[in-house]
Amino acid sequence: MKRKSMAVVFSLILFGTMLVVPRANADLGNEQMFVNIKNGPVEVPGKVLDPGRYDLQFTSLEHNVLEITTANGKEPVGFFEVIPVWRAKATDQTKLELSEPGRDSVARLNEFFYPGDNTGYEFVYPHARKTNQGGAQYECTLTR
Repeated sequence: MKRKSMAVVFSLILFGTMLVVPRANADLGNEQMFVNIKNGPVEVPGKVLDPGRYDLQFTSLEHNVLEITTANGKEPVGFFEVIPVWRAKATDQTKLELSEPGRDSVARLNEFFYPGDNTGYEFVYPHARKTNQGGAQYECTLTR
C-alpha cells in the first residue's frame, strides 16, 4: 500500500511538473526584411522586381522558403527557394549581393545576410552569373 501511494504521489508530481514547465520550442523569430529598390529592376528566380519596396519573409522554420510581397502585403510576388550560405566575417548591417547586369538582363539578387550573422541565404537560380558586392542604388532595412 505504501509503495502504491508513493508511486501515485511521484506520478502526480511528475505530471504537475510537465504542466507547469513551459515547452522549449525553437523559435527563430519572424525574420522579415524590407528591400527598397530605387534605380532599376532586380531579378529573383523567375521574376523581376520593379523599383519599389518589397517585404521578404520566411514561410517555414527551416528557412528554405522565402515569400516576397509588395511592402503593403497586398500583392504577392511569389515563393522562392533559398539555401544557407556562410561568410567569414559578419557585418553590422544587412548585406545584399547582386550580380552584374548584362546587356539584355538586370541585376540579379544572389544572397542576403542579416546584421551580425555569418550565415545568410542564397537564391536558387538555374544558371549562375558573376557576383558583385551590391550596388549603391539598392537599400534594405531589417526588422526582426
